[in-house]
Amino acid sequence: MDIWTYDERYFVGFIIEDGQLTATKHPEGYDFNQNARKIGLNGENLDTTCKHVVSITTVVTIVSAGGSSHISYENETSVHMVCSEGSLGNNHGSNGNTGITYPFNSGDDRGGGGTSTPNGQPYTPPKVKAPLILKKMKCSDLSNNHNEPSNDQWSFRNSNYGLTYNEIISQRENRSWSFMNSQQGGPNIRYISDPLNPKIIIDLRHLLIVGKLGRAAGESIEIVQWIKNDPSGYDDQDFYSNELGYSFFQHYGEAIKYNPNAIADYLISFLNNPKFRNSVSSPERCK
Repeated sequence: MDIWTYDERYFVGFIIEDGQLTATKHPEGYDFNQNARKIGLNGENLDTTCKHVVSITTVVTIVSAGGSSHISYENETSVHMVCSEGSLGNNHGSNGNTGITYPFNSGDDRGGGGTSTPNGQPYTPPKVKAPLILKKMKCSDLSNNHNEPSNDQWSFRNSNYGLTYNEIISQRENRSWSFMNSQQGGPNIRYISDPLNPKIIIDLRHLLIVGKLGRAAGESIEIVQWIKNDPSGYDDQDFYSNELGYSFFQHYGEAIKYNPNAIADYLISFLNNPKFRNSVSSPERCK
């Protein structure tokens, strides 16, 4: 997880594995001496403490007419930042503790525009993308090839080039036990490494068969497997591969319909494009 400042400068990063903090990352030139970090290049004291202060003002309005009065109350809330100690506090206020107040604009999610010094030009903070919160998954599940050969994407593509969807998913024996016919045998090459992270193994039977059925059917199948004490029930590799399948058929379903013999090439194109990944199918894990 990397944290950047509003003006797009790298601040700090954390490496987390299975919910545990394993390492931190700092920008180049970072000084690990805590006291040294509190002094600027010109020797100024940067040990400043800032806090938000919320002020609530109640406005009472009394309207009198015809011998009667109407009283209304309205709260006005303002938020400002107060900084004390260090250079900011010492430069503003008689005793160095009074601090300086900065207006706080709660009108939009990027903060106030403000002005830059010394030329006073308007400053517009850059737009920052929302962080991608990854769904926690076990790397032991994601790297499991279930004692079968693990291939790469090109082995699958070369073996299935020119074949249709039904020809690919019917290469193994049908094992369906429900009306959804979700247990087609799948392709002979079932497990391939994720091209965006080779440590993750994709189950192509889940991607191609369960993924095409849609999310509701896919999650129902996992529930039934769990009730039947099937080891595959609620397996993170299943969820990862299913999620890839939902996205694949959402984005390439129409193309497959009009060019059914190109599905192997479409799949390779899909797997190599990170824009089709989300918090479940993100390859940014198990590295």
